[in-house]
Amino acid sequence: MKSNNIFLGFFIIVFAILFLAGKINFSLLFPVFIIFLGLSIMPQGKKITRISLVVFMIFCLSLIMIDLFKEAETEVKFLPIEIYEEIEKPNIFLSVESGSILISGSESEKLIQGNSKTNFSKSEVYTKDNNVFLSFFGSSFREDNINQIEVLINKEKDINLNLDSFLSAVKIKELSPEKINTSSFLSDVNLEINKGTEIESNSFLSSIRLVIPHNVGIRVENNLVSSSTDFANLLQVDENIFQTQDYEEMEEKINLKIDGLFSSLTIIQK
Repeated sequence: MKSNNIFLGFFIIVFAILFLAGKINFSLLFPVFIIFLGLSIMPQGKKITRISLVVFMIFCLSLIMIDLFKEAETEVKFLPIEIYEEIEKPNIFLSVESGSILISGSESEKLIQGNSKTNFSKSEVYTKDNNVFLSFFGSSFREDNINQIEVLINKEKDINLNLDSFLSAVKIKELSPEKINTSSFLSDVNLEINKGTEIESNSFLSSIRLVIPHNVGIRVENNLVSSSTDFANLLQVDENIFQTQDYEEMEEKINLKIDGLFSSLTIIQK
């Protein structure tokens, strides 16, 4: 067997075992694994290739050992989220990794309020001009991780919501921003929208579920590849265009454009 295949096979076996055991920091080791994979297909017989493979193998295994032996108990923090700034039409950018987040509307003088029960490795909440940034970064599959966030947004404000999720469960309810942009990877995204809005979604290995009332029309531009869709009673009006039968007559309209791969999209009218 070729030497680089031996190293690659050994790394994959160890990686898989620790991954299944919930003992590996996936987001940290994934780029390292890609580098290792690239090195493994470099030309055989080159001394620099062999040295590089050995160095990266030792580095990867060192990261695994650090993850295995670091302290299992992580401090759980309760962090309040409060933003009072008067912003005319705020753009809200929300990023979450390895967590569960609920976003809903509220009647409050505050623009944003909420809390997080978390042992996220990093979290940030700040404003710049008319932009609001909320970022919560987790880092592993450990069962003892608790990453739960609840964000309440003043529903009287005209907002644009930008959501970026990785390995997370996201739910939006009782909130209808003027525009929603979602980017999801290995995530479960549930949107409950009660009035007209523009939605653009980019999905990879994720599940997107959109719940709308019967008195709101919807038009879908579906650009999903190798994915599953359930459009309820929507009519197909073009190759990749679907809409409700009375879409043109509806006062409130939702326009959804979705791109992605290996994902599912479900639309439910209630």
